Amino acid sequence: MEHAYINGDVLRWARERVGIPRNNLATAVGITQESLLLWESGTGYPSFGRAQELASILKVPFGYFFLSKPPAQTPSIPDLRTVNGERRLLSADFSDLLNDVLVKHDWYLDYIKQLGARPLRFVGKYSVSTPISQVVTEVSSVFGPEKLCHSASSLSEYLRLLTERAEALKILVMRGGVVRGNPHRSLSVTEFRGFAISDPLAPLIFINSKDAQAAQIFTLAHELIHVWIGQSGISDLDASSTSNDVPQVIIEQFCNRAAAEFLVPSDDFVSLWQRTSGDLESRADYLARRFKVSVPMILRRILEHGEISRQAFFVLLKAHQDKIMEAERRRQQFEEESSSGGNFYNTFFARNSRRFSRAITSAVQSGALSRLEAARMLGVRTATISKLTERIAL
Repeated sequence: MEHAYINGDVLRWARERVGIPRNNLATAVGITQESLLLWESGTGYPSFGRAQELASILKVPFGYFFLSKPPAQTPSIPDLRTVNGERRLLSADFSDLLNDVLVKHDWYLDYIKQLGARPLRFVGKYSVSTPISQVVTEVSSVFGPEKLCHSASSLSEYLRLLTERAEALKILVMRGGVVRGNPHRSLSVTEFRGFAISDPLAPLIFINSKDAQAAQIFTLAHELIHVWIGQSGISDLDASSTSNDVPQVIIEQFCNRAAAEFLVPSDDFVSLWQRTSGDLESRADYLARRFKVSVPMILRRILEHGEISRQAFFVLLKAHQDKIMEAERRRQQFEEESSSGGNFYNTFFARNSRRFSRAITSAVQSGALSRLEAARMLGVRTATISKLTERIAL
């Protein structure tokens, strides 16, 4: 049996990249952990058949195994996520999702350039040196979050209204929870919640829809601030708890504070807080429903305004997180089980952006793009393109 003389370091990198423990991978391939350890250490080698099987399971091109070292994982946009000052490794699913979005963005950018698109004046208008109040005042004047929040009957409707407003401003907004519609390739909320491409002609926001809807609303607000300060990047929405004084943390903390002020203005918050009664938990629940944001966000606002001790904050935060984990799991399970043709287009336009989808169908109608190319770009069958053209006109 001919051996494939693969690089063990690359094999180990590929396994760790998709987060598969050594014993699980060994079982999947039908070998012992000891054999896999020998392959990863470079003291043993698999057959070509086994190596090809490994490449398929680990979602890497077979040729990668013969590189002299693991390929560098530097995303095309800044990675603002940090763990103890170090950037995180991109998983295979997230890397493929990011590449898919970047391909779509590149096509859209070329398309609108041919149509004579001009730079959007609000992209990069401010910086992290600008007072947060100034940035929030402008973004709020454009979006009117208070009015949209009042008119929305649910979190999902509020998210939809904010998204529609962003797209009316020529910002592409894409929301997805899997890679190219593949239910077996879920995106991890612990890895990322969103990212932004602050292009002056075609700004784009992507939101991980595996997150809770209230969290998605915050992510959208956070990424909007990224656009206004002209900072592309994979966001770290937990940066507020980091004391590191490095540039990427400064950016994320700025966007977090601005997003919080955009969704829950301080003056409105203080006024409503003073008019509510009851224990802290019930008051936080009420304000979360009122502003259509998460309870943790309201708890942070309470902490920022000195209405709660840090110890009480963490106790309430932990209790709430424990309570919502199961509820959120059930919500997502219900949505998956009730999925049908009736909501295909809602999911489709959320994943691909209605504005982007309209550009694709227009390009097909003008002959600038073939149906096959359009189908590949949108991740659908060619027969669906005609239906999309009719649907998007509604």
